[in-house]
Amino acid sequence: MNKTVLIPVYEKNHIKKLPDLIKKLNKEGKRAIILGLNSEIRELLDEARITYKSPLDYLTREEYRKVFTNGRRLIKNLPTLHRLMKQITIYKDLPLLEMDESRVYRGHYIEKIIEYLELLQKVIKKEKPEEVVVMDNVTYQGKTIFTVANYMNIPVFILGMDKVSYLKHFFRANILPYLIKKFRHFRDIQRRIWYKRRVMNGKGKKRILTITYDVNQVKALKPVIDRLNQSKKYDIIVIRSDSIVSDRTKRLLDSMKIPYNTFESYIDRNVITAMKNSEKLMKQKWEILRNDNKFQLSLRYKDIPIFYIFENIFSSLFVKSGHLADLVKQVEIIENILRIEKPDLVIVLGEVSSLRKILVRKCKERNIPTLFLQHGAFGEDTIFDIIIADKIAVQGNFTKKILLKMGCNPKDIVITGQPRYDLLANRKFDKDKVFKEFDLNPNKKLVLLTTQPMRFWGGEGKEALIRGVLLAMKELTQYQLLIKLHPMEEKEYNFYARITKEIGVDAKIVYDADIYELINACDVMVTGFSTTVFEAVILDKPVITINLTHKPDLMPYAESGIAVGVSRVEDIKPAIKKALENTGLRKRLEKNRKKFIREHLYKIDGKSTERVVNLIEAMLHN
Repeated sequence: MNKTVLIPVYEKNHIKKLPDLIKKLNKEGKRAIILGLNSEIRELLDEARITYKSPLDYLTREEYRKVFTNGRRLIKNLPTLHRLMKQITIYKDLPLLEMDESRVYRGHYIEKIIEYLELLQKVIKKEKPEEVVVMDNVTYQGKTIFTVANYMNIPVFILGMDKVSYLKHFFRANILPYLIKKFRHFRDIQRRIWYKRRVMNGKGKKRILTITYDVNQVKALKPVIDRLNQSKKYDIIVIRSDSIVSDRTKRLLDSMKIPYNTFESYIDRNVITAMKNSEKLMKQKWEILRNDNKFQLSLRYKDIPIFYIFENIFSSLFVKSGHLADLVKQVEIIENILRIEKPDLVIVLGEVSSLRKILVRKCKERNIPTLFLQHGAFGEDTIFDIIIADKIAVQGNFTKKILLKMGCNPKDIVITGQPRYDLLANRKFDKDKVFKEFDLNPNKKLVLLTTQPMRFWGGEGKEALIRGVLLAMKELTQYQLLIKLHPMEEKEYNFYARITKEIGVDAKIVYDADIYELINACDVMVTGFSTTVFEAVILDKPVITINLTHKPDLMPYAESGIAVGVSRVEDIKPAIKKALENTGLRKRLEKNRKKFIREHLYKIDGKSTERVVNLIEAMLHN
């Protein structure tokens, strides 16, 4: 029997090394098992006609769900491993890593590392390779593969990076985080100077405060703010928090004529001092901690020593990127906001991001009532902890069930529907206008692809999804394609244009367009797990959801029977054709849409805003 050699593949430049490597192993009487670790790599392996295994050959979707839980547990336990780790990660009794769990968990690759730790153990136990080939020993992927193989006593052969790849990695790992930190400091100063803080002193008026950072949040807030302003009984304090590279929330607030202050306008000398002191403390403590043998040995995942994998990640979190010092800054700014604005009620649009988590906890300290207002879809795998706001306004019974499962008090949850969908109750649309504006062919059926950043799948699946749809549409020439970019993808037009041109499809790509008009004009909508599915259901359109990651769907659109679910590239083309031409399928999807609306969106009656405002007034008067 031939000896087996396991070769995990995770970067595009690995593909060109494989033919010669496989040939060499065959000559030595060895059999190569290629493991494609992500969907983009698997697509390239298909194109190169290289046989491979995928993670789903070893991990079930339910085991992927456990990866999510295990990764969170690792983050929560970090402060308990060493007194210095506690000093670094706890500030004013707030566990900083938990406050920004989503960004720490996914932005610093912890999710992927836990996935690979679980996966590689399963692969090695099943395939029993005599050797593991590691493409490099500097990336988190290479280090994870090396660590697991070493732990399971499998010999490792390291190919190593070429000089260009190494320099690119070095820049991303060591220089880019520092540059981003400096640019963030520059943005803080710029926004603090350019945007003067508005002072609102309406005598006798109740003060309602909210912080926005996303266009969907603004859209959910807009009808609520308008209704509250009509009564002239409230001061509405909107605080804008945009990313360091975008002003998209600002542009939307300006276009909707919603007055606001910037988050950075509340920075003062105390904030700057606290941040600088934290940076200094973290650097000092981390240098001691990283050389502490006891701490290195204590950092384990299911008995696998993982300090070797995590050392650079912690260096980035604590020092290079200034991530935790930035969280200290957020704590100080939020304390300033509450001290200066003295709100009677705070509305938060989610408790996933650090700003909202910190804000709710600081309101709790001061006995300020808080209302969680759901602004979009979330499933069991998209939220990280129990919601602790005093009241939770959700858009449907589906969300309520998830929150109850998480341990939220049923008395705190109120089903209101979604305020931003009130305008759809009686809205009139002009399909001809859309076709004319975007130069579409009125004689061809329209396929609308709504994109998204895919951050909840660790960035995986995005390029594979767009390529899969484009390859399908290249053959379905009787239809036409329009691609609507996600609001967070304003910088990515060229990414989509390049792939579209490369595959040779005449698709229209738009960023700034009315999504409701586009959905109404289309004949079928294609997406990943976007909230645009809700809008397509309201507007009575068939939907195709694509998940090429082998991970569980984040929203049960296909499971609910309102969407055609696709998990393989080769199934995209027939799915589009069936959704457009199969009368029986279209009728089944239509039948399930009414039930879905009742379960997920309560009512599309134009009164969701009224129900939210009634809840706000009840909270204020009680």
